[in-house]
Amino acid sequence: MERYLDCNECYNTNFSKQCKSCTDCYSCDDCVGCNDCIGCINLRNQKNCIFNKHLTKEEFKKEKTELLKNPQKIAEESEKLRLKEPIKGIHMNKCENSIGNNLNNCKNCHMCFDLIESEDCRYVTYGIKSKDCMDLNGAPSCELLYECVASPSCYFTRFCSSCWVNSSYLTYCHLCRASEHCFGCISLYRAKNCIFNKQYEPEEYKALEARIIAHMKRTGEWGEFFPTSISPFNYEETEAMDYYPKKD
Repeated sequence: MERYLDCNECYNTNFSKQCKSCTDCYSCDDCVGCNDCIGCINLRNQKNCIFNKHLTKEEFKKEKTELLKNPQKIAEESEKLRLKEPIKGIHMNKCENSIGNNLNNCKNCHMCFDLIESEDCRYVTYGIKSKDCMDLNGAPSCELLYECVASPSCYFTRFCSSCWVNSSYLTYCHLCRASEHCFGCISLYRAKNCIFNKQYEPEEYKALEARIIAHMKRTGEWGEFFPTSISPFNYEETEAMDYYPKKD
């Protein structure tokens, strides 16, 4: 399966989105339990369909051979059909007390998107089995995270980016793995009680961390993600430009 979006339990289903349990489908949208369909929308348990029109098995094979020679035509006809068909605004499955989209088996998730088996989260996107998290992007199998990006399999981590593999109690860290109790560190592996990549005794670490946090609170730096002023990319180079184009 290639070039698909939010498809689950599908086989050989390409250029499709929001499909479930589909086989040998192409350019389909919100189809469930379908086989051998092309350019279809909102179908349930159907087979041998092209642009929502049911065909015999022989007719389908013949038209499929011709259509697959012209992907542009499939895209154009699919878009025409999409404008005629009702489109679901929200996709949720087995969710409780949740607001967002593309949620599966979630509970108490507010303004969350693309989550599976998560609970008690707010403003979280792209996660599986996330719990008690807030302001995250890409953090599956994590718990008690706040304002982090791409930090899976972490516990009690704040203001971190790309930290993973069973890390815990990290603050303002980047690219740290399997580490714990670190502050302001970069690219550490299996480290512990480090501040700015320098290791301390546990009591020294706690005391110095408290002093740094107190200073940051006085200067107004504490409690926010890394500032854009230290970003290695210009705004125009980031994904934000796709969603919020910068106007000169």
